[in-house]
Amino acid sequence: MLGRLFTAITPKPFGLSPYRRVDSARQSPVALMDNHTLENYLRQQIDASPEEDVTFDWLCGEPSGEKLLFFRDVVAMQARLAGGKRIHNALLIDGYLPDEGWVQFLSHHQWLVELPVCGPQEWHDLARTRRGLAPDHAVIMDTLGRLRQWQVSLRLLVEVNQDNCQHPRGLYEWLRQTGVPFIQFAPRAGSGMPDGLDASRWGHFLNTVFQCWVHRDIGKIFIQQFDAVLGAWCGLKSAPGMTPACQHCEMGWLCHAQPTEPEVKCTLCRGYLDFFTYSAPFMRVMRDLIAQRRSPMELMLLLETGQKKAPQGE
Repeated sequence: MLGRLFTAITPKPFGLSPYRRVDSARQSPVALMDNHTLENYLRQQIDASPEEDVTFDWLCGEPSGEKLLFFRDVVAMQARLAGGKRIHNALLIDGYLPDEGWVQFLSHHQWLVELPVCGPQEWHDLARTRRGLAPDHAVIMDTLGRLRQWQVSLRLLVEVNQDNCQHPRGLYEWLRQTGVPFIQFAPRAGSGMPDGLDASRWGHFLNTVFQCWVHRDIGKIFIQQFDAVLGAWCGLKSAPGMTPACQHCEMGWLCHAQPTEPEVKCTLCRGYLDFFTYSAPFMRVMRDLIAQRRSPMELMLLLETGQKKAPQGE
C-alpha cells in the first residue's frame, strides 16, 4: 500500500511519554512513510530495546479511515517482528473518532489512547479560541465516553497554561471526576507563547496538585510527573533530557526524569526545584515502603493518622 500520513515518535524507556506539546497533534504536519520504511523503523526500535516490553508512541492528529488502515498494518508488522518481546502502543489523537471502527480497533489491540485537554469546557475552549482554533471540548468528552464504554485504556494529556494553572485544586477535582486514572501534565511554556506559564506558577501548581494526590489518590491516579520523580527516588534510570546547564544542579537527577522538553525545563527550572523540594519528604517515605515490599499507599494512612504532617499549600 502507498505511503500514508502519520508521525512516529521514538519510544522512551520506563513507559515515559515523549515530551510533546498538546498543540502538536493539531497543527504540526505529519510525515509520509511507506511500508518498507515503516518495517525498517519498527524492526530497528524492537531490536534496539534491551527490555522485553517495547512501547511505541504514535501521534495521529485527526483520525481518518486512511490512518486506521495504516495502524492496522502497524499491528500486523509488529506481531511479525516482535521476536518474543511484548509490544505496547500509545496513540495521541485530536479528540475526534469518526466511526466505531476506530474504537473497536483500539479496544481489541489494547492500545493506550491519549486525549489532549485543558480541563473543564470554560478553560479548554478558551485556550482553543485564543489560538484561533474551534472549541472542541464537547467532542473530546464524547470521544472519552465512547472509549470508556469499550474499556480502552486512556491517558489525559493536560495542558497547563496561565489560566488553568491558577485553579490547581479545581482542575485536579475535574480530572478525578473523568474517571481516567492516567494523567500527564504538559506545561505550556517557552518562546512565543503569550498564555504560557512562568516558573513560580508551575511550581505552585505541581505542589498543590501533589498535596491533593498524596493524601487521597496514591495507587488510584497515576500522574506522570509524580511517577517519574518516585521512579528516580527508587533508582530507575531515565532517558537523557537535560541541558549542559543542568549537569551540576543538585536536583538534576530528578529533573532528568521529567517528560518535558529541555527548553521548557530551563524556563520552568525554579518551579521544578520547588516541587522536588516540597515532595522530597513524601517521596522518601514511599521509596522506603517500596523497598520494604509494602505499598506506597500506606503513606495516605500515615498522613491521615497524623504520623507525618504535610505542609499546607495555598
